Amino acid sequence: MKFNINTGELTIPPLLHLYRGMKRKDMLSQKLSWEVWMEIQSQPTSYRAMLPMPDRKSGKKIVIVVFFDLNDGPLTEWDMQPLDGQLDGPQKRPEGRYTKLARAWFKEIFGIDLPKGGDWGDIDAAHDVRNQTTSIICNYREGFSTEEKWQEYRRNMSLMQKSEKSSV
Repeated sequence: MKFNINTGELTIPPLLHLYRGMKRKDMLSQKLSWEVWMEIQSQPTSYRAMLPMPDRKSGKKIVIVVFFDLNDGPLTEWDMQPLDGQLDGPQKRPEGRYTKLARAWFKEIFGIDLPKGGDWGDIDAAHDVRNQTTSIICNYREGFSTEEKWQEYRRNMSLMQKSEKSSV
């Protein structure tokens, strides 16, 4: 399993290769069984699949969800988490217990400290307060409708990361 911090590519041989600009047909042609996860205007916009954990002996799985723009647009983001529920539960702050556990899980598998980002997009752990789940989320630049929205997002992410570091 590999995540390239210079390009934002995720590779889990031989099953999966996700990259900036990827088209739906390329993702669906890979060796995973994808299920439609969400639709907009009767058009699939996200898909979900299960992958074995890197050790494969444990029988544990990773769930990954990928998101595309409408009208055969490019891959805009993906998220993943272990399926065993170890990252599920209430968390009071964005930088809480489960966010830290998700980053540690990602580092264990990929050897990379989060957050990371660049011209391609960014990747970090994020907690969903409503569903009480935490995932690793990769946002690609193509997911933003304008360059201004992309730049605003990057500024906000930078400010949030500085704020989180100063409160630790």
